[in-house]
Amino acid sequence: MEIKSFWDNSWVNALSGYSSPCLTWYGQDRIELSGQVVNNWVTKTQNLLAGDLAAEPGGVLALGLGLSWRDLLWRIAGWGLGLTVKNLTADAPGSKEMTDLIADPDLVACAISDPAAGSGFVESGIETYLVSLSPLDWRYPEALPAGFLDGNREVLAQADQLLFPLPSENFALADTDFRVSVDGKAIADFSRWCEQKVPGRRILIKVPEDATPQSLALVVGQIWRYQGAAVVLEPNCGEIEKISSVEHIAEFIELNCR
Repeated sequence: MEIKSFWDNSWVNALSGYSSPCLTWYGQDRIELSGQVVNNWVTKTQNLLAGDLAAEPGGVLALGLGLSWRDLLWRIAGWGLGLTVKNLTADAPGSKEMTDLIADPDLVACAISDPAAGSGFVESGIETYLVSLSPLDWRYPEALPAGFLDGNREVLAQADQLLFPLPSENFALADTDFRVSVDGKAIADFSRWCEQKVPGRRILIKVPEDATPQSLALVVGQIWRYQGAAVVLEPNCGEIEKISSVEHIAEFIELNCR
């Protein structure tokens, strides 16, 4: 199956001024974001990375935000700046993978939801942001451990207008080995499917437990590319039939890892 293995900033730029929901997320909470809000959050995060941290294309951003809407926005912001985004898994602390990542001279920053996963970054002098995943938290709700920064507050404090130029070329991505299916059948050309099925419609994405944040972000990006709205359903977060009715779903797709 063809999944576009690059990120195009125009997919998010086109959401500017779009007042209708472009992202609805079913997890612990239901959250709904308009196109303008998504564009603002991505822009704010890019201003933080490119401004406060002087991130440039080729840099590395480490994310330990799990499969969440916060990860989606941080990830897209990083890709838009030409950054390589590395995932921090539950078993990462103390691993060789973590040690190598911390020692990477191109590492710009780390954003995590669990402070236990970030101690090594803090000790090495890496800018490490604690991010609450709750949609209601405009700042981290607990006292920050020594050396950590408040990811929610630092992003919110940034300007809504992009203050730094974005790379003109699309950002190539690796690790795009996954598939999207409808009624159990893999879609051979997902970009073409989106072109035919997505414009002006709401697409429900069922996300399995083994899905990667990167694969989800690429699927959502393709839906935005063709002027659709993504409704993301985390594992075990509701009845598909009921949600499809409430959300006026036009198409239901499933994300699968190979």
